[in-house]
Amino acid sequence: MTNAEQQQTQKKKKKQTEQGTGRSTQEEVKQIKKDKKGQTNGEANKEIVLQAKAKRKEAQTKKRQREQTAAAAAAAAAESEEGESDSSQPTKCTNKGSSSSSSSSSSKGKSSSYSNSSSSSEDESDSGSSELQFVGGDDRDSEDDSDGELSASFELFDPKETDEPLLLLLLKQSRVYGQLQLQQQQLKPLAHAVANQGNIGSVIRIAEDGNTGTAVGFVSLLSLQQHTPATDPILTKVLQLAKSNAPQSTENEIRKLLTPCISSSSSSKGSSSSKGSSSSSNSNPCVLICGRYRNLPLEIVAESYLSLLEDVNWSLQTEEMEEAERKFYKFSHVLGVALVYKEKGEQKQKAKKQKAENAAGRSNYIFAEMEHQILSEGSELTFAAPTNQTVRFSTLPDSSSSSSSSSSSTKSVVQTLQEFIFIYVLPYEKFVANQKQIKQKMITLQQ
Repeated sequence: MTNAEQQQTQKKKKKQTEQGTGRSTQEEVKQIKKDKKGQTNGEANKEIVLQAKAKRKEAQTKKRQREQTAAAAAAAAAESEEGESDSSQPTKCTNKGSSSSSSSSSSKGKSSSYSNSSSSSEDESDSGSSELQFVGGDDRDSEDDSDGELSASFELFDPKETDEPLLLLLLKQSRVYGQLQLQQQQLKPLAHAVANQGNIGSVIRIAEDGNTGTAVGFVSLLSLQQHTPATDPILTKVLQLAKSNAPQSTENEIRKLLTPCISSSSSSKGSSSSKGSSSSSNSNPCVLICGRYRNLPLEIVAESYLSLLEDVNWSLQTEEMEEAERKFYKFSHVLGVALVYKEKGEQKQKAKKQKAENAAGRSNYIFAEMEHQILSEGSELTFAAPTNQTVRFSTLPDSSSSSSSSSSSTKSVVQTLQEFIFIYVLPYEKFVANQKQIKQKMITLQQ
């Protein structure tokens, strides 16, 4: 073969190689564009869902404003009539730290204004104190006058991605997750999941700060099937506590429900894993993730749970939600974790009686957060695990039932209570029923 023929052959091979590379590059570019288009469509759909939810919340806010205005007008009219009928007799008014509320419009979420008054001569509650303190956190001395009046406005906002650091801070400050021994690297995925699930959940903020202000509370429901990596640490800890503290039947049921929701890398423990997976394949349990400052008015706390109920219903019904995602919001059960307290002396009981109390559920426990007492009603599975820590509570006696002198009735009573982690599981239908009654029951329990 001559040199000219060799050069011509090499040129042909080079041209074929370049054409093949060109086709390969073009295919890669097309695939990249396709992937980017899919991501863009997903982000656009997420934005549509969040915008639709914002409009729904705005409409609900206006509806509640009209209802509250009508209720306030009716109450004022009734009070006026009562005042006219009793005008000839002297009236003695006593303020026991009750809260009055009014609503104002918000472009996103619900806004409520609360005015709390407290007096040193009356009973005090967490919601009537003059300082925001995290539930279960260290008490701090307050320099505010306890006889003064504190007014604050709070709003409910949809979670957003930029809330992740604020939610992580609330989770780190929470005594509940601290007693579960969850580290920061385990809490961060939880905060990320809550912040990125804008269609379900609420973040409570001080109204004056708007939707960029500091979060003072939040609540959300995370599907254990959808958020497997983030919820693994909680489920693993619950199963460990159940093995050591729950009756055998309760442990078996909890393991059967939760084990299929744990990722394969975290489910090496537990011999009943395969059995639970086959029998609970149709269930879709979720976990209640929440945290708040101690002295938030109970009205706004109740509103956040009512909003949570509306968020789930909306996610199941709205046309903007993709079917592939909608299935994760058809919850079957709710897993809750709370802190409860009990008199220390009551722990010196026989094992048989203790097992009977575990089976009974919430016997003689004082809940750190009132909402868990209400939400856990009707639970099918419950148990309590001691944290091996005690907490000192200082309470004022009930002056209405005390026959002692006024000077002695103001003396506080210090109690030392044993702390427990309280685990409860209930069907989602019962959880919904409890949510619907949470506002009225909170008022009843507070009185």
